[in-house]
Amino acid sequence: MQRLAVHRLGPLSEPETRRGLREPIETHGGLIGEEALDIATSAVDGHPYMLQLVGDRMWRAAGGSGGPIAINHAKGAVAEATGALEDHLFAPTWQSLSDTDKRFLAALAVLAEGDGSPRVAEICEEAGIVKSSASAYRRRLLLSGMVSPSGRGRLRLAHPSIGPWLRRSITTGTLRVPEPPLPGI
Repeated sequence: MQRLAVHRLGPLSEPETRRGLREPIETHGGLIGEEALDIATSAVDGHPYMLQLVGDRMWRAAGGSGGPIAINHAKGAVAEATGALEDHLFAPTWQSLSDTDKRFLAALAVLAEGDGSPRVAEICEEAGIVKSSASAYRRRLLLSGMVSPSGRGRLRLAHPSIGPWLRRSITTGTLRVPEPPLPGI
């Protein structure tokens, strides 16, 4: 599996997200109300994998046989999909990162809570990382799918759920942010 080519999908626009949710449902004889579609579209926030998760969970919640998808189905599906995204994408990706990548990502999560798209230099300062090494960490985190560019010299978290998940997991001790190495070691 590791030899398979990875095809990166960029963020989906709102119309693409709505279409990606609505068309498979309608193609298979189902219906989705506008309010339920609004809830699902908002939760997906352009993330292709989240679209798959939310769509699948809504379909199953409605009985999987083309039944109408209501607001309660959409809300339940969003909660389930968010949990699955955290457990099956965010957590394994976090575990695969180097200690410094983890510090960089945790610093971005802290700074993104206020700014949304902090400068790479600010992230390095928050993480205790030498700015001359920033491009390597930036590149690796872009490849991991956890961050995306947000203008010249700025980064943002690739999905809005990453920041709250990281901050909550670090606060509760579920995840540990490695300490920077001591100087000269």
